[in-house]
Amino acid sequence: MSAPFFEFDVVLALSFFSTLRESRIGAWLDALAGFAKPGGIFVVTMPASAGAHSMLREIERVRRMKLVLFRAAATRTHRDLFVMRKGS
Repeated sequence: MSAPFFEFDVVLALSFFSTLRESRIGAWLDALAGFAKPGGIFVVTMPASAGAHSMLREIERVRRMKLVLFRAAATRTHRDLFVMRKGS
């Protein structure tokens, strides 16, 4: 994927990653991170049943994004919240 034409202060991916195979999460995290400005925020939610461990592992692999907040869902019917900041 080429560099995006626009960059944003905040990028939201609400329940997007729950539709992907686990093997594709890292590639999509990296691609979508490109839409955040340096220092920008990237917010992801996914169902608790989707497995936060896979997402946390992939966030570690995407070097240009740093996890600043993870909030696990209170129950399996709620959503996990991941907030990342893009480096400069």
